[in-house]
Amino acid sequence: MVALELARTTGRVASLTLIGTALSGDGYDPEPMFAAPSDADGLRESLEAALSREFVDAQPDVISQIVEWRAAEDADAVSWERQAAALDGFAIEKPYEITEPTLVVHGTDDRLCPVARGRELAADLPKAELFEVEGAGHLAHVEASKVVNDRLQTFLGPT
Repeated sequence: MVALELARTTGRVASLTLIGTALSGDGYDPEPMFAAPSDADGLRESLEAALSREFVDAQPDVISQIVEWRAAEDADAVSWERQAAALDGFAIEKPYEITEPTLVVHGTDDRLCPVARGRELAADLPKAELFEVEGAGHLAHVEASKVVNDRLQTFLGPT
């Protein structure tokens, strides 16, 4: 959503890659991902809202690494509340004004921001293409990093 706002308000954006997002914060609830950084079990459980059950079961080492990272650096409760408030008030009223080439990446099993919101986003942006990651949750770029990175490299072209 930050990238959308930047594209809407500046001329500094050449292209966009939008992962698991939407044109507005309506119905987007980050609360299931919140856990106190000191609560390792809560952090582990909160990842289940953002990742598919298959990924959580198949990648215990990755889950442990994410829990360690979040325990060391995650936002506190006040920051989470502010993020939720920012989401609640966010809306792009005229998406047709965002004309930069855009890759919309969305997991088909995203429970935080359903794939229908990603489809709507891609349909409403004039130069957007949708890349659905089958079976992935909200963090599709984590679950299917190779597939997402390969698609992103194709979208961005030669470096």
